[in-house]
Formats: sequence, C-alpha cells, structure tokens
Amino acid sequence: MKKYLLIILSLCLIATLAFAVDTTYGPKVYKTDGGDKQVIASGGTIDVESGGILAIAGTTVTATAAELNKLASLSGDVLSTTNTKTVTNKTLSGATLANTITLSGATLTGGATMSGTYTGGKYSASEQASPTLSGTVTSSGATMSGTFTGGTYATVTLSGTTTLSGSTLSGGATMSGTFTGGTYSGATLSSSPVVNFGISPKTFIAGEDWTLSSAEAKSVLLTLASGSGTPSIIDAFSASGAVKIIRNAANVAVTCKMSGQTGVSVASGKTAILMNSGTDYIRVTADETH
Repeated sequence: MKKYLLIILSLCLIATLAFAVDTTYGPKVYKTDGGDKQVIASGGTIDVESGGILAIAGTTVTATAAELNKLASLSGDVLSTTNTKTVTNKTLSGATLANTITLSGATLTGGATMSGTYTGGKYSASEQASPTLSGTVTSSGATMSGTFTGGTYATVTLSGTTTLSGSTLSGGATMSGTFTGGTYSGATLSSSPVVNFGISPKTFIAGEDWTLSSAEAKSVLLTLASGSGTPSIIDAFSASGAVKIIRNAANVAVTCKMSGQTGVSVASGKTAILMNSGTDYIRVTADETH
C-alpha cells in the first residue's frame, strides 16, 4: 500500500513541476554541447571587469572600449603617426604632414601643415585655405595657387593670385597670375608677371598725353618720338619701386607722372631713369644725351 502511495505522490509532484516551469527561459550566454563553442545570444553580454584580460591568440588587447568605438566612424585608409601609407586620390583635411611625402592625386584641405619633400598633389586656395609649407619643399608636377610661406617649388604650375613669402621658385616652374615676394630662379613667368623688361614706343601726333595701358605700364623702357606742345606720360598701374627709362626722341620735353601727380620732365633728345616713389615718379639720374 505504501508503495502505491509513493508512486501517486511522485506523479503529482511531476505534474505540479510541469505546470510551474517557464518553457521560454534559456541562458543568453552558454556553451554548446561538447563545450567547444561559447555562444553569446541576442541580449547577452561579455563584460571583462577591471583587472580582467581579453586576449586573441595569446596577444592581449590593450585598447579601451572607447578607443575601439572610434573605429566605427572610420572608413577607407587609416593612417597612424608611425606607419608608412600611400594615399591616392584622397582628401586630407587639417592634416599635419612631415618628412618625405608623396601625394598622388591627393587634395590637402582645411589649413594642412606640410614640411618635407612633396611630389604631386594639389595645393590651392580653393582646396586648402592659406597652406603653410616649410622646410625644403620640392613640388613636382603640382598645381598651386593661394598663399605660400617658405619652401622651394620646382617644376610646378602656379596660377591665380599667389603670395610667396620667402619662397624660391626654380627648376623651370611655370607661373601665371600676380605674384608677390619670393625668389624666381629659372622660372617661366606669363600673364601679368610682376617684373617685365619690355619696351613700349609712342609717337606723339601733337601735344596729346600718353595714358599707359596696364600692359604698357609693365614696360621698363619707354621710347618717344615726334609731337609738340607739352605731352605727358600718365601711369595709373605701376607700384612703388617701379623703374622707367625714358628715351625722349620727341620734339619737346615730356613729363612722366602717376595719375593726378606732377611727375618729372625729361628734355627733348635726352634719356633719364625715373622711379615710382609710391606717390609719383621721382628722378634717379639726370638727363643724359643719347
């Protein structure tokens, strides 16, 4: 009788447990059968507490979680301060570049600072605001426009309005536009260069004034012929320090002056050297018979 009573009680207990168990419950971190695989199911977490170590193939991972999370926002090429990397057709914004760097089709923007040796790449005001290049900089085949400080630019093409402060252009560099400062050695200048040793002639009809064009104002030697009355040469373009050689073969004295000023008179049959003082032309030499 007791035997049957124990059997009945056991069945009742099993039935009670069957109704009470939550069949939806299961661990989110568990090992598979055999123990060869640790599974992190959806909603599960592995938390390496302070002092714990995460290692891969025996190598400890030293990066913090915050440092690892930074990788989530990166794509493409990743450069460090210690490795060597070739960057092609990329845009580098606010970068600091040093040593020997080759930029193949790259664009530097955001006020990047560069020092060392450079080949190729684009350095311009539209792509990089007022770049600062220092040290020995050799730009081969680069196109540059904007403001440049220091460095040597060889075999490059510069265009637009460019300010070269303490810079040296050499090795057949081609320049077009307006340039201020710098040293130009072995360079080809075109389209509004600062220095022009051209000659501009003028044959006066009577006593009319000769108002120089922007191109004529770049000439150093002005040759005069014929005329009568009191003609003047009027210059509205030359900057302070500009030099003019006046060869006056006209029939009368001719005055060379800045627009709105009084200028200097060069006698008929005479040659004189004048210089722009920043306000008007002043005499450098006395009139000499030519």
